[in-house]
Amino acid sequence: MEKFTNLNDVFKTAWNLIYRAAISRNDPMRTPVLATVAEGHPHQRTIVLREVDTTANLLYFFSDLRAPKVTQLQQECLCNLIFWDPRKKVQIELRANGRVLHQTPPNKKFWDRINVGGRTSYATIHPPGTKITQNQPYLPEYWKLDMNIQETTPAYEHFAVLELEAYELDVLHLHQEGHQRCLFKKVGHNWEMDWLVP
Repeated sequence: MEKFTNLNDVFKTAWNLIYRAAISRNDPMRTPVLATVAEGHPHQRTIVLREVDTTANLLYFFSDLRAPKVTQLQQECLCNLIFWDPRKKVQIELRANGRVLHQTPPNKKFWDRINVGGRTSYATIHPPGTKITQNQPYLPEYWKLDMNIQETTPAYEHFAVLELEAYELDVLHLHQEGHQRCLFKKVGHNWEMDWLVP
């Protein structure tokens, strides 16, 4: 990737990279790391980017409603995402306010796109992270990958959508002719833009 010459180009490129990651299964930025805080401790996990609304600065991810990250976002909405593209040598640290959506129109829209295999993640008998023995079944007996999709309806109860609204992007571009770093901070309806020392 060429060196950037102005902040507007960096900003547009950063959002374009995030947007493309949501629609390309093989994009390295499709699986950022989400950091939340609970009881004074940071928690990180890799999640899958599902959709981006660049106009509203919104990013969407899926989760089991019973997962710890859901509780953490409900208790503290501030969160952080790290995106990294090793080919382009671009890192985007995105700070956001998170909301948990459950049984809302966006949930239904996303749910209708998920096949039986994808819905398996929300069908577990116990919440994610529950201790089990090695061979203990964790799915209901009736759950089969070749089942009719209408039979998966009970899993919808556990399906949550994480809606993250970005308010700050810290973009780092590693370049052989000199690294570049920029900070974009949302103030009201506008974005303040600054070059930073990398």
